[in-house]
Amino acid sequence: MFRFFRTTRQQLLNENKTVKYLKYAVGEVLLIVAGILVALQINNWNEGRKLEQDRRELIEDLKVDYQTNLELWESVKNDTEIQLDVFNQLLKVTASENQELSVLEIKGLAENTQKYYGFQPSLGVYESAKSTDSIGLIEDDSLKGLFVRFQTTHWLLNNLYVQQGTDFWTGSALRMREKLGSIHVLFDREDFRPERFELSVEEYRKFIAQKDVYAFWENRQRQVIYQLRLYEVMKETTEQILATLEAL
Repeated sequence: MFRFFRTTRQQLLNENKTVKYLKYAVGEVLLIVAGILVALQINNWNEGRKLEQDRRELIEDLKVDYQTNLELWESVKNDTEIQLDVFNQLLKVTASENQELSVLEIKGLAENTQKYYGFQPSLGVYESAKSTDSIGLIEDDSLKGLFVRFQTTHWLLNNLYVQQGTDFWTGSALRMREKLGSIHVLFDREDFRPERFELSVEEYRKFIAQKDVYAFWENRQRQVIYQLRLYEVMKETTEQILATLEAL
């Protein structure tokens, strides 16, 4: 094509047709500019279509992640509610002078207090999108706020898990260990406790009636209550994230 333009211009010059040459040259320039503009428009359209495709894929991947979080939350929430009921029963037993449960039943409850039901949400897609700035493909301020709320609640939960672990080795828990020799004598776990530290039925009932024991269990109960409140915030936030993603 460029050879054709060059040949035509040369022919017009040779024929001394200056006006026609100028008109032709202007037309040629306009034609080239129009071609460049069309090419840019096509390129922009292709790029826009690719970005939209990336945006849709990100939205769908986020929906899968947060739907998974909702399912994980349901399981952990149920287990945590059971544990809260265990602490409530232990506090009732400890505070009562007439303990209706047998020592074996109390040990079974105490054993359940050692279980930790942590919620670790699936955040791979969000973290990856955030690190590569592709999260910016979703221009929705309300959704960004929900992501921040979810992350903040997750941070509070992680801090709570750390605190729960720390409390098990310090404070009233440590004083219990020092008095018992092994805290495992409180549980129905014969393979973990030295026989010489074993408590009789009377000694066991007397020990768990002490303030240190009540304080330890009450502290854990309050933590579990707070844990469940954070779980509720995460559930509400997750449902709002999913609804917003669905509407995009």
